[in-house]
Amino acid sequence: VVRAELRRDVLESVVLRLRRTISTGTFPYLGRISRTNPWRRSLSFFEDLGEELLKFLPLVSGVELLCFVPHGPLHGLPLHALSSGDGGYLVDRFGTAYAPSISSLSYVLSTTASHYEQTPTVYVAGVAAQEDCHPEYLEHDDDLFAAGGWDVVADSGPAVTKRQVLRSSSGRRILHLTCHGYFNERSPLDSGLLLADGVERPSKAMDHVSALEQAKTVL
Repeated sequence: VVRAELRRDVLESVVLRLRRTISTGTFPYLGRISRTNPWRRSLSFFEDLGEELLKFLPLVSGVELLCFVPHGPLHGLPLHALSSGDGGYLVDRFGTAYAPSISSLSYVLSTTASHYEQTPTVYVAGVAAQEDCHPEYLEHDDDLFAAGGWDVVADSGPAVTKRQVLRSSSGRRILHLTCHGYFNERSPLDSGLLLADGVERPSKAMDHVSALEQAKTVL
């Protein structure tokens, strides 16, 4: 066990500042990040957490995969983007994965991988939010698989509904989804992926819509 000496209020303040920095609409709005000069928006306040949060690194030398099970404000921190201390980022050194709980992680690790077919099958779905100025940035990832000999089934835009995703992904070896997520702080188990309702793309402001609307779009 390695204990990081960081209080919850410190983590919460970093999460809030990070949201403001990457322009998610949190007040005060800082404007969009420049696509040509994104580094002008400093993340040093987040990077400074690395010294405490990554105290465990000397214990995992030679490890290939790190599994994070975040709790509370840690849900709002991209831990894989912290500096690993060697000039790179954690994600450059390790494969990283996030699990919602230790029990679910234990279940996944205890399952046996099945034998996959010769031709890899993939389901690709992408849906932007109503607030996105460039929905095409999220909705054309099927192009990534066009030249690889993949057996691809793809959906995009308002057609990417909960029912469509569950139906079309059945039996596919790989699921590749590009969409926004929603974290429900009051009821974490109601968090999920933001999908369309068949007519419109979802809104990122899920906290301001009815439970009925959330049920239509959150998978």
